[in-house]
Amino acid sequence: MVQKPKIGLVQFDVKLGNPRANIDHVRRAIQDLADQGVNLAVLPEMWSCGFDYSALKDHAAQTPAVLDELCSLAENLNLAVSGTMPELTPDGVYNTHYYINEKGSVQAEYRKVHRFTPAGEGEFEPGARSVLAAAPWGKTGLLTCYDLRFPEQSRALVLAGAIVLIVSAQWPAVRIRHWDVLLQARAVENQAFVIACNRCGKDPELVYGGRSAVISPWGEVIAGAGGGETLLTAALNLYEVKDFRTRIPCLEHRIPEAYDLENIVEK
Repeated sequence: MVQKPKIGLVQFDVKLGNPRANIDHVRRAIQDLADQGVNLAVLPEMWSCGFDYSALKDHAAQTPAVLDELCSLAENLNLAVSGTMPELTPDGVYNTHYYINEKGSVQAEYRKVHRFTPAGEGEFEPGARSVLAAAPWGKTGLLTCYDLRFPEQSRALVLAGAIVLIVSAQWPAVRIRHWDVLLQARAVENQAFVIACNRCGKDPELVYGGRSAVISPWGEVIAGAGGGETLLTAALNLYEVKDFRTRIPCLEHRIPEAYDLENIVEK
């Protein structure tokens, strides 16, 4: 197991409907991160094209070629890459979080379960299951943006063995305080590292907040970005997970039957 993986986050202004510009930006950024010895590069949600609903299926049809390009890059640079892109299927388009391992293979695919329909995400099909990636540093849960508001999902991933949670997001600036609080809450309550890459910049509809961060199990922001384009790096000391869970064994103290809706008493 890699005990102290180095993480890199690519916070940038995703160009709406311009995959080539986004791919070129990401390629340069990942190369820079590789030069810094990063083991994992995390990208924003829908990083290849943004939420360009007018051509969503067209962009999704290009995703296999983009994945091939990203897989080759990961293999050549010996690092993992994680982030979401549109996935075209016979059932429709999913917002899919891909985890590409350091050997250049798509190891895990997570279809976003919770869609933020007030912003048009009803255009996507809903995913139906949560996903863990077996990373060299330990089991890693994949999340996407709005999923942060559903603590049950993060907890389920941790109960399944996750010690790290990766969040790929396009979180708007108007609610960026919620982003900050939820990232720390998911880390502390699950005694896990949270790696969260958010988009910055703007499109015709929204301004995005940036503030990508790496949060320790103790809730400490060990690396945090502002609101502009940046590359952020941090090393994870995985011993902190075991240490925190030993000192304060919250997961061992769970009483699942007390949380069952059928057992809640109203008086």
